[in-house]
Amino acid sequence: MTETPVAPRVAVKDVPPCDVVFVRERVAVRDIPRLFATVVEKAHGRGTGAPVAIYHDAIFGSEAVDVEVVVPVAADEAEETLMPATVAALTHRGPYERIGETYGQLAAWVAAHGMRQFGAIREVYLVGPGDVGDPAGYVTEVQMPVELHGLGEA
Repeated sequence: MTETPVAPRVAVKDVPPCDVVFVRERVAVRDIPRLFATVVEKAHGRGTGAPVAIYHDAIFGSEAVDVEVVVPVAADEAEETLMPATVAALTHRGPYERIGETYGQLAAWVAAHGMRQFGAIREVYLVGPGDVGDPAGYVTEVQMPVELHGLGEA
């Protein structure tokens, strides 16, 4: 039996500005969960949305990564405001160890549709370790800020 590839269901959408508390560090990938614990503590249970990781490195290395972990909060509790962005978004379902496949599908879709990455990739953790015990149940939206080729160039 031959499997037929399924086209990824990518959505292009505008993400509005968002008030957040945050922690940003260059850390080993295995230490990223510590950043989540720190930022969730900073939010004092008053988060208004799903936690997000923003990867500032152009290439995701295995040794250390520049990552900013944020939790949305009310404006009067915010440490910063994430700027609005137009993103191509693709939902990853399952363990984080396989999220690279979703990144590959998203990057290919973006290129095939005349766009290019324009900013740091975001992962929005809709369902994660704090919600379900089995990594097969994780749901993460990978958001790639995009622009059409040629826009914004002199």
